[in-house]
Amino acid sequence: LVGKKRLAGGGEPSGDDAERSSSVAVAARAKTLQEAKKQFERRMILEALERNDWNVSRAADELGLERTNLHKKIKQLGVRRK
Repeated sequence: LVGKKRLAGGGEPSGDDAERSSSVAVAARAKTLQEAKKQFERRMILEALERNDWNVSRAADELGLERTNLHKKIKQLGVRRK
């Protein structure tokens, strides 16, 4: 297939494909573009923080953000540990 990515396991999403699909599903439930963006950013930030044991500096590096900007986003989006 030219220009299309093959999925592992006979067409079922796995790994990054499954993660992207779930992030898209979360954003798709939003009523507005602004709400979808907020939900998507919140999920990306939460997942980066969890992967980095809630080390904000490492999560910011992973996301390509300045640490201070990530702190602002965390506060704006209400991201909290579970």
